[in-house]
Amino acid sequence: MIHKKAVFTTIAITFAGMIAGAPAAYAELPPGVKPYTEFKGNITGVWNDPGKYFVFNLNATGPCGGISVAVDRTKENYKEMVAMVLTAVATRKVVGGYVVDCTKGTKIDIHNYNIISHGFIVP
Repeated sequence: MIHKKAVFTTIAITFAGMIAGAPAAYAELPPGVKPYTEFKGNITGVWNDPGKYFVFNLNATGPCGGISVAVDRTKENYKEMVAMVLTAVATRKVVGGYVVDCTKGTKIDIHNYNIISHGFIVP
């Protein structure tokens, strides 16, 4: 028999740990930008960058200050995100995503990437 107090304590500790860890996960977002901020636009370019990200540009500036949107290659839904972007290009649909992080531009790459966790096509 599971003791109710033990179950409640375990849930409370797990939830508290999730809350305590959340700010660190979004440390790169600019002030005033909430995690999972949605933005959308028409795709104006797609790059298969050999680095960490699959990158595409929108005709709209995202919350990170740039037009470049990045999909992390290590994420579980990477292939689905690439398929979604290519489908949106082929059908000329508006695409959107939820920004969870930002990267700063470098001397070589002047864009600020809006790193998204998941996205959608506007019908």
